[in-house]
Amino acid sequence: MGHVFHILEQGSKIIKESERLYVKKDEEILAEIRTFELDAIFIYGGVQISTQALRLIMEKGIDCSILTMDGRLIGTINSIRSKNIVRRVNQYRKCVDNDSRIYVAKKLVIAKLRNMIYLIKIYLKNWYDRDIALVIKDIDSGISALVRKNSVNRILGVEGYITSCYFRAYRKMFRGELKFESRTRRPPKDPVNAMLGFGYTYLMNQFITLLNSFGLDPYLGFYHGVQYGRPSLALDMMENFRSVVDRMVLKLCNLKVFGYNDFEERDNGVYLTQKGLKKYLKECEKYFKENSYKDMMYTQVESLSRYLKDGSDFEPVIFE
Repeated sequence: MGHVFHILEQGSKIIKESERLYVKKDEEILAEIRTFELDAIFIYGGVQISTQALRLIMEKGIDCSILTMDGRLIGTINSIRSKNIVRRVNQYRKCVDNDSRIYVAKKLVIAKLRNMIYLIKIYLKNWYDRDIALVIKDIDSGISALVRKNSVNRILGVEGYITSCYFRAYRKMFRGELKFESRTRRPPKDPVNAMLGFGYTYLMNQFITLLNSFGLDPYLGFYHGVQYGRPSLALDMMENFRSVVDRMVLKLCNLKVFGYNDFEERDNGVYLTQKGLKKYLKECEKYFKENSYKDMMYTQVESLSRYLKDGSDFEPVIFE
């Protein structure tokens, strides 16, 4: 997966000049956007874009996503990069086949639970805690239970219970100023939940871009049911990568990279300030690049694509 560009400066505008893209505000050039090897542009809040700039973006095969300042995806603008309708037909057939749905769902959730164990073990190497260690047994039991489940709803039930156990352990791992009590969303009630929520959204948007590049429909998933406006396949693909965001947020908080001054209260919740958001996105890009997570995400979508094409084994990424 190539590069992405995030534009957050409120009141700025993306324009095209001589086959190049620039971000300008009050006649000042804030940035030049290099389209070479660029996969996606993410536009947050009150940023404008000219039709000429949009045309160049689509000609270059770059996805353009429009988001709110708290990371909620409004919509995407995509070029016609894949005319492989056969691939999407295969996807539609598999997604309505119950056995295929259960197969993919089990693979993803088992990978998610094993990655939870990986995160816990990494933490315990330096900060052993008996209560946290015991959660590994709960997760192992969940993995064993999943093997016997024969419906997506039952898989969902096991995953939900084990996730609640996992977050109880995750809560005890925070040793800095910022603490985590429980998972809250829409709106997030504290800084850690604000970072987790935005990190998951960042992850989802990356997978939407990847799925589009493979000619797959991000809105038709296996584990997550069909719901208007929900990118279900992107949500499927990110399940086993959620612990990547969890680990990153834990690291940023325990190393005191972020503090209360990076957040603000609004809309009955706690959100990153514009300055804090810029810093957070920079940390996300750095963390994913340093650990080659985007390459792993590409490999996982490629594996799913092969499964849809010829029935090859689907192998989600497991961090071991």
